[in-house]
Amino acid sequence: MNALRFISGPARRQRGVVLVTALIVLVIMTILGLASINTTTLQSKMTGNLRETNAAFQAAEAGLQAGLIYIEKNFVPPMAGSGAVYRGCTVGSSTSTADCLYLDNAIDDWSGGATPTAGMTYGTSGLGSANLGEVAFQPRILIDERQVRTDMEVGATTYYYYTVSAVGTGPAGTARSILQTTIVKRSP
Repeated sequence: MNALRFISGPARRQRGVVLVTALIVLVIMTILGLASINTTTLQSKMTGNLRETNAAFQAAEAGLQAGLIYIEKNFVPPMAGSGAVYRGCTVGSSTSTADCLYLDNAIDDWSGGATPTAGMTYGTSGLGSANLGEVAFQPRILIDERQVRTDMEVGATTYYYYTVSAVGTGPAGTARSILQTTIVKRSP
């Protein structure tokens, strides 16, 4: 009978250790579970923001391409005041005229939180073929005639400088992308 007391004695003292160990493991697993839920939520938000940003960039790119095609398809270079082309200021000009401020005002309009209104809407006036899906607002396009330069020699070639700017939004309208490029078109 002494042998049984020896075995059962230490076993009674260790019963609480298993309970404490199980509780500690349960707390650790709960903390890990909560951390993984927070990580999943954060990754889901980042994926949504990335989708919004990519859609805005692609819409702005579509607007930019539509502006470039508009300039390219006109055999005679489009002049300011004809359709979607605005008169910009001369490159390197220090004078601040309404023409020079038009692009600045458009960029301010596009950067704000409201619906962009400056420039021409994608899908109108020969700028783009149809409305884009999956965007809050159709891209806006601004084509500035920046400078007209003529060579001074006989049979001179005239060069037209255009700055094409476009803004695009994502599906929710929370992301905006503004793209701009300057091109030169030579008169035929």
